[in-house]
Amino acid sequence: MYPLTCHAGYPMPVKAGKFEVWGFQATVRETGSDSQVTLVDDKNITVDNNNTKWGNLLTSTEAAERPTHILEKKGYCIFNNGTLEYMLSEPIKTRKGISVYLTNINPGTLKVFVS
Repeated sequence: MYPLTCHAGYPMPVKAGKFEVWGFQATVRETGSDSQVTLVDDKNITVDNNNTKWGNLLTSTEAAERPTHILEKKGYCIFNNGTLEYMLSEPIKTRKGISVYLTNINPGTLKVFVS
């Protein structure tokens, strides 16, 4: 199990392809406010100039329109260490790749663990 990363080795929670998702970890921006992480198996994965396929950062409307939610976790951190995390007992397989919808999460702190 390892976090999804970009070519430079930094956590990159959006990616195309087939793999198994085990869970995620993210840092909450404001404790005491509602937070949400939604992972979507997205058929609308985009291709950049290098022909590399990456997932998308979705808006709430886009996330609602994409029917294949892999994992959705909502939380309220007040006495916690400021992280929202969830680990699955059994992995969930993707078919197209992962796009994400985030609420109250610090940019660059979401790590999606795969195998």
